Amino acid sequence: MKALILAAGFGTRLQGDLAEYERTPYYNKLRSWVDGNSKGLVPIGGIPIADHQLSQIQRVGIPMDKIYVHTNDLHHKNYLKWASQHGIPEENIFNNAIVDPEKKNEQVKDMLQALTELGYTTPVLLFACDTLVHNKEGDLHNLGSMVAGYHDDGLSRVIVYHKTEKAYNHGVVDFDNDGTVIHFREKPKGIDSGWVNASIYLLSPEKIQEMVERSEELQTYKNPLQLVWEGFKVEKVARRLDIGRIEDVIKANNLEDVL
Repeated sequence: MKALILAAGFGTRLQGDLAEYERTPYYNKLRSWVDGNSKGLVPIGGIPIADHQLSQIQRVGIPMDKIYVHTNDLHHKNYLKWASQHGIPEENIFNNAIVDPEKKNEQVKDMLQALTELGYTTPVLLFACDTLVHNKEGDLHNLGSMVAGYHDDGLSRVIVYHKTEKAYNHGVVDFDNDGTVIHFREKPKGIDSGWVNASIYLLSPEKIQEMVERSEELQTYKNPLQLVWEGFKVEKVARRLDIGRIEDVIKANNLEDVL
């Protein structure tokens, strides 16, 4: 099994939010965390999000030489430095060569580029770089149950968590009593609560092959599950931390007095 962290975004919303906090006592700290940095390298609790994900990856037995990052030209050097600190081979840090945020790929295209590089001879545990998932006790979710389920039945997995409001801002996942996905809707209007996609997947070789072979069609969608949801099962978690705005960074680091 391999692991892949998608980190090709530019964090433009984080950069844009910085000015709003210029007069707060934590401005310099926030700026050092965010300015010119990939969201995956923003610290949460003193260490980068990527380090938290790395601990989840190691816990299921994936070795360092099977861990990959797909990023852009702006953040490539930072991820090379991060990789060298953890014994991850330099060649495992993919660069999509994009410098200008205005010309960035949609997430699906970056996902397909990275999966094409990895091939489809082995399953891939795939993370969005700005996402952490936790159990009800507040600890990082142990992905061992998801991996064990895959080894039992060979079916791809997607992590989901329950939103009690504003589920329409996310990808809503419908599934049966056995946890088999029966439908996926990207940002469906009028759906306030439901189980939503946490952007962490375990992809079987067969599913990766299907995605690559249907890449042209897949790139017309915002989320791959809109097209290839069949054959997925869900893994439930208690909550998701999604770093999109400075406010998310503040809350995740318990600096709420800034708000």
